[in-house]
Amino acid sequence: MDGRIETDESPKRDESLRTIGAIVIGVLVATAGGVLCGMAINRFGELGSLSLWGLGVIAGIIARRVMGQPCRGVAWGLVAACIIAAFVAETWWMRYAPILGHTDWQQAIAYWPTFIGRYTTAAVIAALFTGFGATSAFWSVARSGIANSLAAKRILHGLCPNCGYRLHDASDHQACPECGEAIPPAMRSR
Repeated sequence: MDGRIETDESPKRDESLRTIGAIVIGVLVATAGGVLCGMAINRFGELGSLSLWGLGVIAGIIARRVMGQPCRGVAWGLVAACIIAAFVAETWWMRYAPILGHTDWQQAIAYWPTFIGRYTTAAVIAALFTGFGATSAFWSVARSGIANSLAAKRILHGLCPNCGYRLHDASDHQACPECGEAIPPAMRSR
């Protein structure tokens, strides 16, 4: 023994630190990612809006690795970050697009209603790719929670948690005869 006392605080603290890390990722997505996407839109036009989708995918992957487990709160935070990033990206484009000639950020932000009316196609394309990116980010962080709840339902009904194969007499097997997944001990003792 090294003299340390084990408490239940350590896992909670780790989860809190992971959540803070995921929030930092969301802030970076919303600001730096939005600026980079704005540069892509300025350079490539509507095609640059694809970067909004890529931003959501990358943010979801990074947040998933930081969290290490599913977290719907963080997933919804990433959705909000993707929407903010789209706003930042389009405002960046309005600020620096030579055809608009805005000289400051206030003019670019005030131009939003005109932008939506005049550049409807560009606004719809940006919104579409933002939606794809936000959806990708959400499911990257939240999806194993859904997979875990499906596995729990399968176990409850006497099915293999992985493939759904009906396990008639699980006490005879250590693994599912269909897919080879290990049968949880609780199912083997039935």
